[in-house]
This record gives sequence, C-alpha cells and structure tokens, in this order.
Amino acid sequence: MHDAVFNGGRFLKEGDKAGALDYFKKSAEESIRNIENLRSGEMLFSKDQEKTLAVKKSRFLYDLSRVKYNLKFLGSYFFAQKLWADAKDCFSYVLLVDPEEPNYNVYFNLGTIYHKLGDDKKAIESYSRAAEGAKYALEAEYCLSILYAQQGDKKKALEAMTKVMEKDPAYYDKKRK
Repeated sequence: MHDAVFNGGRFLKEGDKAGALDYFKKSAEESIRNIENLRSGEMLFSKDQEKTLAVKKSRFLYDLSRVKYNLKFLGSYFFAQKLWADAKDCFSYVLLVDPEEPNYNVYFNLGTIYHKLGDDKKAIESYSRAAEGAKYALEAEYCLSILYAQQGDKKKALEAMTKVMEKDPAYYDKKRK
C-alpha cells in the first residue's frame, strides 16, 4: 500500500490526474481488503507474533490515514476544477476505506457533486449525513431546503429551512449577499 500512496502522489505532482486517481484507488481497494480480512479474522497470529502484529497494524493504520488524506486532497482538487465525476470517485473511496469515520465534509462535498450531476436523491442523502455533523449542519440544511423546494416537497423544504432559521436567523440573508 505504501508504494501505491507514494506513486499516486508522484503522478499528482506530475499533473497526471488519471494516473494519480488509479494509484489512489488501488491503495484504497487494498485497504478495504485488509480491513475486511482483519474483521473476518483471516489475519490470525500466534502469541509469538503479537509484536509483529502490533507493528503491522501500526503501519497499516498509518498508510490508511495517508490514503484517506490523499483521496480527500485529490477529491478536493477535482472539486475545485469542477471535475465532478472524478471528485465523486475520490470521495466515495474515502467512505469505502473507512466507513466507521463520520466524514461529514466528504458527505457535504458529495451532496454538492450529486446535485451538480443531477442526482438529487443521492444529493439529499449526502447532505442529510453531512447535517449530522455540527460544522456542516447549517450549510447542509440550507442545501436540503433548496433541493426539497426544487423537487416540490414544501413540507420537507420548510422543515429544513426552519432548522436553519432556528440556528441562525440571519443565515438566508447572508447567503443572498
């Protein structure tokens, strides 16, 4: 996995987004396999190997955190470039690599991406997950109110709008400026 992270970063520095994405995906897939193996008990060690296991686990967690960081970084790069499909791939892999972590910022970005790609159902799901996190709750609820209104669901639009107004009564005015 370490090689995939290193090579993915090398491709990114050289401006080869396809090569970088390919290597980051490979390392994410390897992380997912390792997590599944650990959870299923396939990676069993004898008591004599406990120290080796601790070292491997430590290295694995370090590489996993680098993979998540690199995927988030690459996803943010694609997001800023408005390359929605590539950004979606990166952020989706972040969620696959570590589904236990909340990743509210990833869900918020995915909500925006799905909306831009015209998949409002997935946008609503993603914004709803982002709204669970304090940092993204207000903006996610605001986006949900707009999406629900666009879909003609006045009741849900009003509920989301009410949540925003309860938290920050001047929020809509700020967004209009």
